[in-house]
Amino acid sequence: LVIGIQPMTQTVLNNVETQVNSADEATVFDKSTLGNQGGINANTTNSADAQDQVNKQKNYEYVTVYFDVGSCAIFLILLHIFRIYNWRREVRARNTNLSPDLYSVQVFGLPKELSEHGKEAEKEIGDFFSERFGPVADVSIAHDFNNSLKLYQNLAYYTKEIKKEQVRCQISGKPTSDELEKLLQKKGQAKEYLKQSLPKIEDFDYLPLNRAFITFNNVADKKKCMQAYSRCRCFGCISCGCCQAQSLRFPKDGAPHYQLTVQKVPAPTNILWENLETTLFAKIIRGIISFICVVLLLAASYAAIYSIQKEQDTFPTYSECLQYPDRTLDQMKSETNLQIIRCFCAKQDKVKITTDSNYRSVCSTYLQEYYTYWALYIGCILAVAAINFVIKYALLGLAKFQKFTSKTEEQMSTMTKLFASMTINMILLILMTNLNFQDNSFFKYIHDKVPLGNYIFNGSYTDFNRKWHLKVGVTIIILMCVTVFWPQITEILFWYPWKKCQRACCTRKVLLQTDLNEYYEGYEFTLWDRYAYIMTIIYFVIAFSPGLPLLYPLGMCFCALIYWIDKFLVLRFYKKPPAFTAKVNTKAFDILPFAVLIHAVLALFIYTSPDIYPQTTTSTSQTISGQLTTVYSGEAIKFASRFITANGIPFLILIALLLAYFGIRILITTFACVICRSQSVINASEETKTFIDALPEIKINHLPSYKIGENPEYAYILKEMQAMYKEANKKIDEPENDHDELEQGKTQYKIVPIGNKGQLHFFQVITQSTNSN
Repeated sequence: LVIGIQPMTQTVLNNVETQVNSADEATVFDKSTLGNQGGINANTTNSADAQDQVNKQKNYEYVTVYFDVGSCAIFLILLHIFRIYNWRREVRARNTNLSPDLYSVQVFGLPKELSEHGKEAEKEIGDFFSERFGPVADVSIAHDFNNSLKLYQNLAYYTKEIKKEQVRCQISGKPTSDELEKLLQKKGQAKEYLKQSLPKIEDFDYLPLNRAFITFNNVADKKKCMQAYSRCRCFGCISCGCCQAQSLRFPKDGAPHYQLTVQKVPAPTNILWENLETTLFAKIIRGIISFICVVLLLAASYAAIYSIQKEQDTFPTYSECLQYPDRTLDQMKSETNLQIIRCFCAKQDKVKITTDSNYRSVCSTYLQEYYTYWALYIGCILAVAAINFVIKYALLGLAKFQKFTSKTEEQMSTMTKLFASMTINMILLILMTNLNFQDNSFFKYIHDKVPLGNYIFNGSYTDFNRKWHLKVGVTIIILMCVTVFWPQITEILFWYPWKKCQRACCTRKVLLQTDLNEYYEGYEFTLWDRYAYIMTIIYFVIAFSPGLPLLYPLGMCFCALIYWIDKFLVLRFYKKPPAFTAKVNTKAFDILPFAVLIHAVLALFIYTSPDIYPQTTTSTSQTISGQLTTVYSGEAIKFASRFITANGIPFLILIALLLAYFGIRILITTFACVICRSQSVINASEETKTFIDALPEIKINHLPSYKIGENPEYAYILKEMQAMYKEANKKIDEPENDHDELEQGKTQYKIVPIGNKGQLHFFQVITQSTNSN
C-alpha cells in the first residue's frame, strides 16, 4: 500500500505536462509516462517565459528524482522489517507446530551391507547415536531400490485400477470389459519389464542401505549431534573426514572405521524417496542439461519477440512530421513520398480515412500498416505471456528430471529458474529487442565479433527517449495489466466454477468412492509458482517504474488481488499442501533486494535522458569530469558525462551503497559458514517438548516416522514390492494378496442392495474368495 500510493505524485506530474501531442496519443496510458515530462519549447523568445519553463522543469525533475530515490529507500526498509517479522513468526511456528524434522537428522556413510542384519540394523544405529548424544526415539533406514521405485509405482497403479474396474464390472453385471482387459495386459507388460530390469527381486528390508534417519527424543541431543559432526567440515561447508574423531566413526568389527556425514532432514512428507539414490555426479549432469534447456527456451523467446518487433513499422511522431508542411487532399493524391503520406494520414481522423473513399484511396497503405502494427503490437504482448506459460510447465518437467531429494528443493529450484526466466523474458529481452547501443564501442565489438551479435541491442531506440516511452513504455504497461489480471481471473472465474459444476453434474453416475473422491479433491497449490510469479511482477514493476510510475499502483492491485484470491482458493478449492520448510520464503527475501539495483541502473539512464531532461553538470561534476557542458547529444548514449548530473548523482550513490550492501552480505554469509553454522543448526527453543511427549500433537499434522511404509504415497508401492518378492521366490502356492486374486479371477463380488435415499441407491459389496469372505 505504501509503495503503491507514494509514486502517485510522479504520475500526477506526468499527466499535467503536455509534451505528448494529442496526435501521438495512441492509448490512455501515454500521458502517464515520463515521456510527457521535460523538454523546453525552443520557439520561446521571451526570456522570462523561457526562465519560467526552466524553473518549472527543474522543480518537476527534482520532485520526480528524489521521490523515486525515496521509494527505493522505503522499499528496502519495509523489506527488512518484514524479514525480521517473518523470522520471528517462523521461530514461533517451529516451536508451536512441532514436526519430526525438528528432532531428526539424516546420516550418510553407513555401510551398505548393514541392512543385511534386517531389523537389527536399526537397533545398531540407534545404540551408536544414543550412547554418544542421548536417547534415540526412532531409527528409519532408506534403502537403495536400484532405481526400481518408479517401476513398482507403475505396477501398483495398474493393480489399483484393475481392482476398481472389476468392481465396476460386478456392479454392472458384466463378467469383464475392454478396459479391464487393457489394464490386465498393461500390468503384465509392466511386470515383465520389471523382471527384465532387475537382476534379482529382493526383500525390501534387505536391500542395500542408502542413509539412515535418526530421530532423537530431545532437541538438545540433535543439536549436540549436528555440532559434533559439523566441526569435521572444512570451512563449515565441505566434508573433511580426515579430521573426524574416532569416537564419531561407525564401527566395523568393533573398531571405529566408517566416516559419517550428518545433515538436516526435511519433514517425512517432504521426501522424494525415488530420488534418494541419485548420485551427486548424476545431479550435476542433469543440472547442466536443465540449464541448457532453459537457455534454449529463452533463446526461442528472444527470437519470437525480436521477429515480431522487427515487423512493427515505426510510425512518425507529431514532432517528426512538423518538418513537412500541411497539404491538401488533392496535393496528396500525387505524392509518392511514403513518410509524407504517413504524416498526412496520421493527422486525420481514423473514422474519416476509413469511411471516406477519397481519403481511403490516399491512406490505404497507411491503414494497412496501421492495422498490421496493432495486430503485431497485441501479438507481442500475448507472445510474452504465452512464452511465460510454456516456460512454467517446461521448468516443472526439468525439475522432475533433476531428481531432487525433497519437494522443498524441487520447488526452490523450479521457483528460482522460473523467476529468472520470466524476469529475463519480461525485462531483459524487452530491453535487448528495443534498445540500440551500436554507438558504444563495447556493443559495436559484440555486433562485429560475436556470432549472432548483430541481433543483440539492435532495436529502434538509442536511448530512453520520449518515443521509447510512448511505444515501448506503453506496451510494458499493457503487458503488466495482462500479466497481473489474467492468471488470477482464470482461476477464480473458470477453474473454481468448473470444479463446482463437475461435483454437481458428474457425481450422480459415479459407482466407486475413489472416483467420487477425485471430484471432491482440489487441485494442487503450487507454492513455487506463486513465489516466482509474485517476485517477477515485483521485479518488473520496480525495474521500469522510473519512467512508468503507473506500474506501482498496478503492482499494488496485483498484490491485493493475488492475496485475496489465493486465500479464498486455498480454503475452498486447493487440496492441503505438504509440510514445506521456510527455505522458499527465505530465498525470496534474499532475491528481492536486487530489484532495487536494477531499478537504480535503469533510473540512471532514464532520468538523464537528454531528450526528456537536458542536464547541465554541477560544480561537483566539474572536478570529476573537468568540463561544464550541456549534455544534449541527440539520440546517442554517452555513458560518462551524462551521469554526473543532478539527476544522475543520487542514483550513482544508491548503486554504490547497494553494491557495498551486497558485498558485505556475501562476506557475512561466507564467514558465517565457519562461525555460525554449527550454532544455528536449529531454530527451536531448548525447552521444546520431547519427541515422545509431542508425538500425539505431531500425529495431527505430520507423519510421525521416516519409515517409507508409513507414508501413504508409498505404502501401496511397498505392498506391490512384497507381492513381487513372494511371487519371484515362490514362497507360497496360493495367491499372495488381493491384487493377484483379482488378476487371476479368484475373487468374486456379491452386490447386496441395502436401501434407497431419493435418487441414490445404496449397495453393499461383499468380497468372496476361495479362502475367505
